[in-house]
Amino acid sequence: MAHIGILYGDEEKKGGIRAYSHMLGDVLKSQGHQITYLSFASLHSPFYKSPTSSWRELLLTYQLGTMADYISPQYDLIIGNGYYGAFCKHSPLTIYHFVYPSYVKYLGESPLKGIVGGYLEKKAGKDKLRLSVSQFLAHEVTKYYGYNTIVIPNGVDISIFHKLSSNAKKSLYAKWNVQADKPTIAFVGRWNKRKGADVVEYVAEHLPYVQILAVLGYGAIKESIAPNITVFSQLNHTEINEIYNLADIVLYPSRYEPFGYVTAEGWSAGTPVITTPMGLGYEIKHHPILGKFVISDMEHIKNETLNIVKWYLNLDEGERHDISNEGMAYIRKHYSIDTWANNMHEVINYLLSTR
Repeated sequence: MAHIGILYGDEEKKGGIRAYSHMLGDVLKSQGHQITYLSFASLHSPFYKSPTSSWRELLLTYQLGTMADYISPQYDLIIGNGYYGAFCKHSPLTIYHFVYPSYVKYLGESPLKGIVGGYLEKKAGKDKLRLSVSQFLAHEVTKYYGYNTIVIPNGVDISIFHKLSSNAKKSLYAKWNVQADKPTIAFVGRWNKRKGADVVEYVAEHLPYVQILAVLGYGAIKESIAPNITVFSQLNHTEINEIYNLADIVLYPSRYEPFGYVTAEGWSAGTPVITTPMGLGYEIKHHPILGKFVISDMEHIKNETLNIVKWYLNLDEGERHDISNEGMAYIRKHYSIDTWANNMHEVINYLLSTR
């Protein structure tokens, strides 16, 4: 079996690339491979201070790549994630989770961030096998960098995110202090504009009779929020699945999303997810059922989200049951973590065979 190194950035941020890297590492370990995570923390650099940002991030990325090159004889394979592989010549694979010029465009952030991030991302993919985590991202990589990529969509663990029985749900209302007779909306993600926190607030203000459960991955809500929003932090996957099951609908109006695990998780648990036409939303927007929950006009994201919520909550129980089952079956069939794992095995085995 092989010794494989996986490159990523800040160990403490608990972000999507870190989660993906550990998920990939677990899959490869199950096949007998030895895995070492090469993150900023591995450098023992005096410049490493979490959370990293601006110039420190760039410096650490350079240090990480040069360190990985220096120790590459210890490894059979080094896997790069996004621009974290920009300075590692011995990484034959770059996995794209992001496209910085695209991100800057959608969020209106500093053009300099897009230029620098884009340069490093393009450099990371030069003369390497390239993989994108969604069709949306593959389109953006081609648009901004001129690269073709293999698309292997991320997968959801359908053994964790699944629909609970009615009896199982009854005991959860008291556990999470949720009123069973009131409509319930869930939000899972960081509380910022990118993830659509302002959209959630807008819905809360216009539907004061609805209870909203906001689950934060990390970070905190510093500003005052609507009284019908209850905040939970650092829940495990089983607890998040319980929240999905208690909700009538999930809001995930992210303004930039490479894939969007929440969209897959919520639907896999049998709860419709309102999302944007990015990441997984890009792939399901033309589906006759799931597409009804994909926002079509980002200029009117707040009103569209509110209108979809109102429409869905006004459907009768039978219609909602049919939508739930249709969406759940589709996601569980096409976006299972097992499918993702099998596809990743093929890529890794191919790379090992050519070393």
